[in-house]
Amino acid sequence: MVAIAHAGDGGGSIRNPAGACGIAGLKPSRGRVTLGPAIGWSWSGCTTELVVARSVRDIARVLDAVAGYLPGDPSPAPPPLRPFTAEVGAPVERLRVGWFTGNADTPGSPDAQAAVDSCLRALEALGHEVIDAHPGDLDRNELGSMLAISVAASVAYELEQFAQWTGSPVPPDGVEPATWHFAEMGRALTATQFLANVDSLHAFARRMCTWWDDFDILVTPTMAEAAPPIGELKGASVERIVRLVPYTAPYNATGQPAFALPLYWNADNLPLGIQLVARYGAEDVLIRLAAQLEEAVPWIDRRPPVCA
Repeated sequence: MVAIAHAGDGGGSIRNPAGACGIAGLKPSRGRVTLGPAIGWSWSGCTTELVVARSVRDIARVLDAVAGYLPGDPSPAPPPLRPFTAEVGAPVERLRVGWFTGNADTPGSPDAQAAVDSCLRALEALGHEVIDAHPGDLDRNELGSMLAISVAASVAYELEQFAQWTGSPVPPDGVEPATWHFAEMGRALTATQFLANVDSLHAFARRMCTWWDDFDILVTPTMAEAAPPIGELKGASVERIVRLVPYTAPYNATGQPAFALPLYWNADNLPLGIQLVARYGAEDVLIRLAAQLEEAVPWIDRRPPVCA
């Protein structure tokens, strides 16, 4: 309906909607885009803001416009060497690429595997080195409980803020069931439990990021299956949501940039996005690679019949 739309991402809410709608979305590195002046650090540092759009060029232009440090920001990202728009169409060095589609606890559908396979073939054809490897922490499935604590504490706090602004408490039926579940969980947390969880998240991030010492890009699906029917997820359980979107949240915890690209449609002509993850601060690498893939596997004219 529009060329560019604002989006925020605390666990995948830039990349998963982009993947489900056949458009592109970049989650920038932690601190690349300020959350100020009202917010410094949200969801234990997992949240960030940018846009979804149809082209890599448009996303790069917006990132140039909004990236930067605001005094008091707790985690400013390293400044880029040149404007991000200069990376669109720039030569791409040969990259070492790994991939992940799931395990026994994080099963991906045949569509998810097919989406990754098609992306890997395109990358190999472009001259990149594809290796069957991924960060070992993705197999341990420990992140979910850590993120749940951070989200729960934040949701409890946010509902308290709404109550202060409106002058009345938020009732259980005033929010979705999953939101109320997190709020109740957050109210039961102690300060020491919350801070211990922050330490655990930082330890997870340090372990994960070492994988990018030897690799440049990790390829995953954005979601475990193609876009579900509209309305299917209304009031869905937290467990159902987690099974659908297990691939994006690790990089909120690590603070790494991740780009969702519309490279695959299944037999029913439904999109299932691809996620490319780079090391912290390397949006330049992601934008160069995304633009290369956009030229090799163009999607700009591919629109659903109901598209406005």
